[in-house]
Amino acid sequence: QRHSKGPVKEYRMRALGGHAGGDDRLLNDFAKCVRGRGQPVAGAESGYLSILVADGAARSIRQRKVINLTRDAQ
Repeated sequence: QRHSKGPVKEYRMRALGGHAGGDDRLLNDFAKCVRGRGQPVAGAESGYLSILVADGAARSIRQRKVINLTRDAQ
């Protein structure tokens, strides 16, 4: 079931690997942070929100219903 009546938009991405080719950048950023020479591109809050979305998607699939997400979801 679609949740929008607008036209379907299709985006084509050329992925050179995982994360649409961004794995090298993510790995280099992580290494730089571990060495104490920088701040992560995505911090703890971004990680938390990513997990919140992934968990909501998994629950939605299992329960076959829309899951509403909030920052303070448990």
